[in-house]
Amino acid sequence: MPLEKQRRGAEAHGFRGHPRRTTSARRAMPSFIIPSRGGSPDTQEHITPSVSLTRDLVAPPASGWSFRACARGRRAGDDSIVKIVPVLMAVAFPPHIMALSKVQRLYDACDVVFASPAAGPPTLGEIRWLQKILDGVEAADVGIDDGEKPSSSDDELSPKSGRFLSARAFTRITYVHIHQCDDFSMGVFCFPAGATLPLHDHPEMVVLGKLLYGSVRVRSYDWVAAPPRSGARKCGLARLVAADEVRRAPCEASVLFPRSGGNLHAFTAVTPCAILDVLTPPYSEERPSTYFSDVPIPSLPGFAFLEETDLPEDFSVAGAPYLGPELTVDMDDDDDDYDDYDE
Repeated sequence: MPLEKQRRGAEAHGFRGHPRRTTSARRAMPSFIIPSRGGSPDTQEHITPSVSLTRDLVAPPASGWSFRACARGRRAGDDSIVKIVPVLMAVAFPPHIMALSKVQRLYDACDVVFASPAAGPPTLGEIRWLQKILDGVEAADVGIDDGEKPSSSDDELSPKSGRFLSARAFTRITYVHIHQCDDFSMGVFCFPAGATLPLHDHPEMVVLGKLLYGSVRVRSYDWVAAPPRSGARKCGLARLVAADEVRRAPCEASVLFPRSGGNLHAFTAVTPCAILDVLTPPYSEERPSTYFSDVPIPSLPGFAFLEETDLPEDFSVAGAPYLGPELTVDMDDDDDDYDDYDE
């Protein structure tokens, strides 16, 4: 994706920055044996992973043996990509792979699940796998000092240069960009107490979110019947999913789908808080975020009428640099980071 196009995609959600292309590296991986798809347990295939680092080691046990894995690779003598979803393997891995940072494990898992559109949409099992990985991520793992207590994270690779963004320094909603490619994006929204991100949608997207610290009030809806994607301003009847529900860290990662789970939501920070988001596919010029006003319907409890609206003139989202562990990405990924950010 052209850099200018990705910049416009980022600005569609309210933040601005100057993109730069990061360096990429692919590490050599041995081939391994898996049960053949659709065959008997005795039928096997040799697969050589075509991934950076190893997609099969996102959440390994301490021993590095026999774990549930998800990998994307190439069949021997065949250029076609295959996506292998949870299979049992027994492989020993070297220490440098066992020591991946949590944010690297999250990236690797997302790259497996989201980076092969031809293999079909992610399964519910894959989404639950990603949720479990997100559950283990803390603010310190993405280079943020929540100021509440010493981190319990055992991630020795976090953060680079020992620098942290301080939660106390966020005086307005701030987005910390981690990664964006054609298939998914990763980033953190940081809120000062009382800040509100207005009601907005995620068109044809799956969104996973993890509250890293603090408390946030969530209001969310799903369309009863999705309005047309083009033409007049969007409006329609929506079902209430969360009515000003207060979520407090630590809590499990959430997930919303294109037509369920609260695809349209608004956040108000009860205390300073931060939310790590994974979006697939990411916002773009062709898939911008739309903001809405909501009017409850007294005669129809649990429903509201939503109508597209303009953002308040004084609303903005600042940007801040990512200071967490360095991310190693696939050579095939167009990763754009943001060096500059609004003060």
